[in-house]
Amino acid sequence: MPNGAVALPVRVPRYRCLNPDCRRRTFSVLPPNVLPYCRFYWLYLLSLKESLSGGATLNSLAQQVWHVGWAVIARGTALLRRMEVWVEQLHRELTDGGPGQELCRMVKIVTGVLGPCELVQRWYRHRYPLRFG
Repeated sequence: MPNGAVALPVRVPRYRCLNPDCRRRTFSVLPPNVLPYCRFYWLYLLSLKESLSGGATLNSLAQQVWHVGWAVIARGTALLRRMEVWVEQLHRELTDGGPGQELCRMVKIVTGVLGPCELVQRWYRHRYPLRFG
């Protein structure tokens, strides 16, 4: 975690679906800034992006800031790259070919059009297509 932050367990409430036609019996609603099946919170991904663009190395971030293995930071960096490409494509679709911008700005624009839940669902479907048969 950056700046000595401590990872606390996140409580995710689970609900029962009362619709008899629903395939799923239960569902959960993730708290803000939590991405499905992602080791990083959204804000921590942005912190990682800022550190890397500021010239920090993967090793220094892993050892001195996050206190994790080098591979964790490398996976976070790879995730950011994939996320940037996907968000830029989605941004272009929703803005009729508008030019790409900084990741945070594009996410705000896309969230304004789709809403945060729909954006997270689309990312999840894009990232894990086999889970949506």
